[in-house]
Amino acid sequence: MLFSIKVRPQAPPPFQSVVSQMSIADPPGSTMLHALDGHILGHRQVVTSVESSLSRGDVIEIQGPAASGKSQLLYHLAASCILPKEVLVVSSDIPVQCMVHLGGWCRSAIVFDCDGRWDTRRLHDMLLARLKLSFSKNQLPPLPHKSNSTVSSIALDALSRLHVFRPTSSFQLAATLLNLPKYHTEQMPDEEIRMLFVDSISSFYWADRWQAEYSGSKKTHRSNPLGHVLRYLQAFRWSHGPVIVLTNWGLNPLSSTTSPASSTPFFKQHLSSPFPAPFDEPGRPPLGHPTHLPLNCHITLPFAFVSQLQFNHSRSDSSVSHEGGQLEEALRDVRRKEVVSRGEIGGYVRIPHSGQDGSAVGRFSFRVLVHDVVARPSA
Repeated sequence: MLFSIKVRPQAPPPFQSVVSQMSIADPPGSTMLHALDGHILGHRQVVTSVESSLSRGDVIEIQGPAASGKSQLLYHLAASCILPKEVLVVSSDIPVQCMVHLGGWCRSAIVFDCDGRWDTRRLHDMLLARLKLSFSKNQLPPLPHKSNSTVSSIALDALSRLHVFRPTSSFQLAATLLNLPKYHTEQMPDEEIRMLFVDSISSFYWADRWQAEYSGSKKTHRSNPLGHVLRYLQAFRWSHGPVIVLTNWGLNPLSSTTSPASSTPFFKQHLSSPFPAPFDEPGRPPLGHPTHLPLNCHITLPFAFVSQLQFNHSRSDSSVSHEGGQLEEALRDVRRKEVVSRGEIGGYVRIPHSGQDGSAVGRFSFRVLVHDVVARPSA
């Protein structure tokens, strides 16, 4: 006689009871942008640590048009994630040792470069600039012929904690996310994934939309490729608790509710359900939905016309050269250089469910330098 046993799948433990405990024991850290950190901490319903504005499992959306500074902000966050908190510098030439504070998290970061524009050299330059600045602040004695090698080795060690994937479709992105726990176990068993970046979640928007219209399929979470991406993002969030950062296009400016003729600095959510849209359609998708990915923080970087400032174009990859004469792509590259040219970038931050009357909107700014991204000094 044959018996079949059906095991009812158990519901995962409450997210707050698992990841919140992880945040209390080992909070992720802060963005190092003081105005942004202050706004997030001031509007959190639950603060796990006053020293960390971010919590495990946070989902952050950065929305803005091309050349608004989204990738530069990602480089800044990635550098903070992979840099060590501090290093002990010991010289064999002179009897001196010094603990240099770097302020990093010393954790691993996963990057999904969906646009194919992630520049690791740019990130490496930022690491070197921050290390040299930290060394100079500690007033270390001169270490001839060794200080540069020390800085370089620390930067390379930090980059070893960066893992970049380049999917070319939503299905590839979903499949990679599905297999990310296996990759973590086999390829980086001694590392902890603290941040996960998707740049950009809109990269395959037009291709997915064309495929859906061409096939005539109904827009459901099963047929929508983005639904699979969100499902596996949520699953990895449950199992590993990283801070998830999604960049998103800003296509359609949001009109003012009081004056429809005027626009706000914000953008409508062009991605359809099940992508969260707490400010456009609260409750989308509903809580408990398999693709429900809660949004904890929304950052808007509105594009502003830039002034003509000098910028160093000596890098070999700074020239604009596109096969086929794609003018639109060339203009986007020019605007990206202008982001560095204009220096300072202003952004808006909103926390869902913290007020819908506009009082919960905060502002912050940061400066994009040739070799680094830094917080704007407080007035």
